[in-house]
Amino acid sequence: MVRQRVDPASKRRSPERCRGNAAWTQRSIVMNRIIYIVGLIVIVLAILSFIGLA
Repeated sequence: MVRQRVDPASKRRSPERCRGNAAWTQRSIVMNRIIYIVGLIVIVLAILSFIGLA
């Protein structure tokens, strides 16, 4: 894993480091959405099975 440069004054990532991560950020957003949707489906199925509808 690559360490990110941090500005000691603000503790933020440097802009030149963030610019190269556009594709990674897009993939991360897609993965987070998939995990969120799968989590919602699991919760809905758990609730339905608890009340006996699934």
